[in-house]
Amino acid sequence: MQIIPRIQFRGNCKEAIEVYQEAFGATIVDTLTYGNVKAGTEDQKDLIMNAHIDAKGNKFQVTDNMQQEITSGNQISFTISMDNSEEVKATFNKLKIGGKVIMEPMETFFSPCHCAVSDKFNITWQINCPK
Repeated sequence: MQIIPRIQFRGNCKEAIEVYQEAFGATIVDTLTYGNVKAGTEDQKDLIMNAHIDAKGNKFQVTDNMQQEITSGNQISFTISMDNSEEVKATFNKLKIGGKVIMEPMETFFSPCHCAVSDKFNITWQINCPK
């Protein structure tokens, strides 16, 4: 299991990436915009859906979150990459107790099983397994 921090922004994710590249000597592993997958509105097409960053071996993700309002407490979330769909679902079912389901486990274009939940401590978790 690997836990990856995910920082959420309000439309200024590209600017943040530039700052992190400069501040941490970070490299961008990959970037996906809402336009790349034909999601969101025309105004959102250039916003970052997800970018993987490697800051000298320290990995994290950044996004322009268009699904929930960014407030104090949810600006950072964690992404957990698990070995299989059964692990994803089992972890999701434990974390949702007393929390809020953001996205039920489902197949996506990037994972055979992806979900999101805000646990009872208001920590947001993105959980998936690789294709």
